[in-house]
Formats: sequence, C-alpha cells, structure tokens
Amino acid sequence: VHHERVEQAVAGQRVGLNLDGVSSSEARLGTVLASPGILSPFSLLNVELSLLPTVQRPILNRRRVRLYSGANRTTALLVMMEKDRFHPGETGLAQLRLQESLAILPRDPFVISSMNRRCIIGGGKILEVTTEKFRTIKAEKTLAYLEPLQREDVKSFLSPYFSKFPNRPVTVEEVVSATGFPVESVEAAIKSRLRTKKLLHFEGRGYFEKSRYEFLKAQMVQSSKKILSKDAFKLALSDEEIRVRLEPDLDHALFERMLSELCVEEELVRCEGGYRTPNLVISHPRQRERLVEKVIAFAKSQGCATFSVGTFKKRYGKSFTFRDVEMAFNHLYEQKKLVLLNDGRFLNVEAMQEIKDKVSARLQKKGSIAIKDCKELLGYGRTRAVPILDYLDQIGMTCRIGDIRVLVSSNSMRSKQERR
Repeated sequence: VHHERVEQAVAGQRVGLNLDGVSSSEARLGTVLASPGILSPFSLLNVELSLLPTVQRPILNRRRVRLYSGANRTTALLVMMEKDRFHPGETGLAQLRLQESLAILPRDPFVISSMNRRCIIGGGKILEVTTEKFRTIKAEKTLAYLEPLQREDVKSFLSPYFSKFPNRPVTVEEVVSATGFPVESVEAAIKSRLRTKKLLHFEGRGYFEKSRYEFLKAQMVQSSKKILSKDAFKLALSDEEIRVRLEPDLDHALFERMLSELCVEEELVRCEGGYRTPNLVISHPRQRERLVEKVIAFAKSQGCATFSVGTFKKRYGKSFTFRDVEMAFNHLYEQKKLVLLNDGRFLNVEAMQEIKDKVSARLQKKGSIAIKDCKELLGYGRTRAVPILDYLDQIGMTCRIGDIRVLVSSNSMRSKQERR
C-alpha cells in the first residue's frame, strides 16, 4: 500500500498484490479476489435503480444499458418490476439481466449508462443476486421479498427469506450472505423472533419458522390418517413413507423432531413396522371384510396346529390375492387375534392359550418338558414344536436349560409380558 508492506488492507486503499501462480491474462480487469465460497458469478441482479434528475428523457422497460460495478463492465437488459418506464429523478425496483456473469454481492453499488453515449444516466445498489428471471405473474411475491431489502428492514425481511426455504433451517451466515446486512443486525432480529416464539432453533443447523413447523406437523398427521384409512389392512407407516408423502426433501432434523413431538402428543403412535394414528376407525370394504372373517374361521378350525399365509391361500384358491391374504393376516396379528411365531407361521390366540394351559399343567406335574414330549402333548414333532417353545420362552412363561424347558415363576412371567 503506497510502497509499504502491510499485513492487511481495508476498503478505500489502493493495493498491490503478488499472486503466486496466476498469469496476467487470468487477472483481467474486473477480476475479484475473495475467500473460497464467498462469491459466485451471477447474471441476474435484482436492484434498486435511480434515474438521474438531469437525464433528458425517461428510460423505457426492457432497454439495453451498460452496467458498471467496481471495475466490471458489461451489457445488461433492464427489466422493470413496477412500471413500464422510469422518469428523470425516479427510483424503483428492476432486474438487470447481464450479458456476462459477474462476481458481485448484495449491497454493491453500480451505475448505468446508455448504450450509445458514455454518460451516466443512473445508478443504485444490488438488492439480490438470483437465478430466477423476474416474471409479472410472480411480481407480488418478488416485491414483498425485495421491499424490506430496499428499506434495509432486517426484521421485516426475515419472513419472506425463510419462506424461500420451506423445508430446512436457515443459518445467520446464509441471511448475511444473501443480504449484505451486518451480522449483528441479523442476529438481533433472529433473537427477537426467538423470544416471541416465531422461530425455532435447531442446534448446529440454524432456524426455522414456527408457523411453518406447526403446519408441517399437522399435515404429517393428516397425510398419515389418509394413507391408513385408504388401506384397511395397512397397519403402520414407516418413517420414510411419512416423510416422502409429506415433503421428500424435508430436513432430517426437522422431521425427527416432528415425529418425536407427535408421539409425545399422542397424535402418532410408535408400533411394530413404524407409526400409526391412534383411534383411527377404518371401514373394511365388504370383500376384505369377508376375507377377515374367513381367516378368523380358518384359524379356529386349525386348533393347535400352526399355519401360514400359503396354507390359507391353497385352501381358498383364487378367491383372494396373496397380497390381500398377507395383509389380512398382519392386520389380525396387529389386532392381537393371531400369534406370529418365529418361523413365520401363525396360531389362533385361543389355541395358544390352550397350548399354554397344557404346557403349564405338564411342567407343574413333571417339572420340565423336552422336544420329544411335544408329539404326545401338542400332536406334532420338532419342526412345529420348536417355534412354539421358543415363543413361550420369549413371553417369559418358560426358560430353556440345555434340552429342556422349565416353568418360570408367575411374577417373572407377568413382568416380562407387561414389558412386551
């Protein structure tokens, strides 16, 4: 700086920089030096533009002008947002569509000249760098976003800015980068909205509007009810099903917090296979109602013999699809009318109670039971008996010791069943 070596330079100084490995052809007029990630080239600028009062005539919409910002110069198409012309001395909002992309920041100043004369006719400041062309159909929304920027009203700007990111939290750094507002002003505005409970804070991820959050939570419950009510045999929704139906790109931290809160509020219930809505009354179509009745009757007819979905399907042939039968079985299992064993086979709950009574009586009399005893006791051998004995172990009724099972105390059994 003026022939002296310095550790840093500030705005307004003329600086000489030695850039190692950069040729003079690469550092042409208008090149900007910045930390990585700070700047990106843009070709669409939403601006506040003032026409000089000394200009002889109005400037019309969609006129080409020369744009000067810093050491940059390029041609731009001027697209007005609120009127079809600017009169001398007037200020308004416009979009500059650049012929050449420039590395430029919000709040940077600029001036414009006419294409045929090299005299300045107006200037202003960059309000927003964007990737969206201004369209009249979206004018109201665009103007609502730009007007707080024009007034430098940080508090009023936050809502329209947050609405641009409806499915993820936003950081202070993002707001500062998008606006050029001082960090202190943005932090103060966000703290004010936190105090009034208009924003939620997600540690390490940023801030999210409370109203949008509550709306998404309500939608999550409604969409879950809608999906489950459409399918009488669908017992639960996975978290991925809920998220995709709600908003496929919803931030993970937002989604997990919503799920957790809805479960605490008993709007959703965790269950095997995912989540369901409590007290949801589903009317079965007559065809499926008939299927459920047949499965119940079939289960009772099997007595203490275990059976599978395939066993039922073979009996009723083409009357029902395999998928419908499978869903009916799962539905009755969820309703605790069928017992599911670890080999994928089922038992009627009354049959399982009968088996429990038989096994309990045998254990109280003999003290233990082995697999070889099952043929006499249950009517079938190892293949069918092992899953039954495993189930009795799981619910805490029996305990396996080597090749035998013994009876567990009634208090221990009751405690384990309550936990299950």
